[in-house]
Amino acid sequence: MGKRRMVIHVLLAVWAVSMAWVPSAAAQQLSCRGIQRINEQGTTGKGTVITVSTTAVEVMAANTARCGVTIVNSGATNMVCAPFGASFTLSATAGWPILASASQSFTQNSQNAFFCLTASGSTTVNVWESVP
Repeated sequence: MGKRRMVIHVLLAVWAVSMAWVPSAAAQQLSCRGIQRINEQGTTGKGTVITVSTTAVEVMAANTARCGVTIVNSGATNMVCAPFGASFTLSATAGWPILASASQSFTQNSQNAFFCLTASGSTTVNVWESVP
């Protein structure tokens, strides 16, 4: 019994040390300080509203430090958005729909660049970036 008990204690110690060195997704989310940057990709300068139309527009550049993104459709036209590297090509019918006057928040894939477009017409967008 003594040898088996020692092996169990060693395995538990290795597991405990490995868990201490790898931060969990929940711990990373807790360290997120909330909105830190707004409209970094503004069409007339940082901090200004972003106009989206039928051609895909980058509304948020990639940021490996980012822990969340909220995209707000401030206009009257529905749009679709997707992170760069999505498993599909962004089009008027492929992407995450964000209805007029609605918003969508992302934590998964939030470090990627984000692109949006409309099926017709244009809309205005505000993007909030959260960083730790």
